[in-house]
Amino acid sequence: MFQRDYLQRMIERFGELLQRLISLRLDNLPDEAEDLSNEVFDSYFPFPADKVRHTPLEDMSSFIAEYPDLTEDHWTILADLLKEEGERWYQKGEWEAGDASVKKAILILTYLNKTHPDIYSIDRQTKLNNWNKRLTDE
Repeated sequence: MFQRDYLQRMIERFGELLQRLISLRLDNLPDEAEDLSNEVFDSYFPFPADKVRHTPLEDMSSFIAEYPDLTEDHWTILADLLKEEGERWYQKGEWEAGDASVKKAILILTYLNKTHPDIYSIDRQTKLNNWNKRLTDE
């Protein structure tokens, strides 16, 4: 019960932070968005932001396997965070960096689908569809 309440609060808090990140991007405040993004990494994950940012796409499955104690919710949060970082890269005209971030986010959600085939998430599938479409909309 306690863990479920904790996870629910964590998800709700991240939703608020994600909205703030999106607002900062839309307000063209990339430095503030980067600072908040780093704070989220420090608060939610046992690894520094640069570790996941610099992990090549082909090594992401191994990266995920290094952290078996992270919950599905943690990985979903990371995917959302990477997707938003990709949007900031796109805004700067850095298409390759944006694609790399979005592809990592997609890989994480695809990994969750494969490791939890008995749990279908409409939200996850919607994100995957939209994010894959984002890669082709450049």
